[in-house]
Amino acid sequence: MRDLVDFQAVQQELQLGPNGALMYCMEHLATHASWLGERLAPHLASGAYLILDVPGQVELLTAHDALQRLLAVAEKQWHLRLAAVHLVDSHLCADASKFLAALLLSLDAQLHLGLPHVNVLSKVDLVESLGPLPFALDFYTRGGDGPALAAALGQEPRLRRFAKLTRSLCEVVEDYGLVGFETLDVQDEASMRHLVGVVDKANGWVFAGLAAAAAARGEAAYSPAAYSAAVSSTNWPSERLMDVTEKHMPLREQME
Repeated sequence: MRDLVDFQAVQQELQLGPNGALMYCMEHLATHASWLGERLAPHLASGAYLILDVPGQVELLTAHDALQRLLAVAEKQWHLRLAAVHLVDSHLCADASKFLAALLLSLDAQLHLGLPHVNVLSKVDLVESLGPLPFALDFYTRGGDGPALAAALGQEPRLRRFAKLTRSLCEVVEDYGLVGFETLDVQDEASMRHLVGVVDKANGWVFAGLAAAAAARGEAAYSPAAYSAAVSSTNWPSERLMDVTEKHMPLREQME
């Protein structure tokens, strides 16, 4: 992509700040999607698994349509199976207001992109670097609990006058019921394997593999194995969450 448009050159020539230049670059890329398609064609023909690492500016995920248009081309013209993987730093869990902001951003991105969506609390091994969390880990992986989160926010003096607004925002997230989180520790192989499995299911890769295996055996594509994979839960069992808590949340263990 840097062969098509240079971020620093855009900043200098158009006198744009970082966010404006980035949005210009994404707009330029979306307009020249065929250029990108030509360069990806050899990889697509080989059945490659592609990862598009999107810059972290939230405008691209919530307020601008360039990324949407590029993803639409990838789906309709390049016939890719796509899933969005949205990473949120787990240290935001330590502050109720920051966690609510993360919930709202995750929901907004999920609705804006319109793709199978996997939200992830990353760096879970550093989750208590700022101190013990006020809630157990499953509170955060479930996307919080509206009344409990609003009550926690109401205890902060600077937010008390916004209590009604806070409750309304918590209700929005809870009413949609779409936001939940996986956890990720990049140094833990089991954690990585689990997340890859969740993403493979979200983007349909796992079903393509099952269909190919069924075809090789002369069976229907929608075999019992495919049905079982489709209805099975990708959530971690409570025992796994307990393991993560014991490993990465010693401060909470001491409190309890």
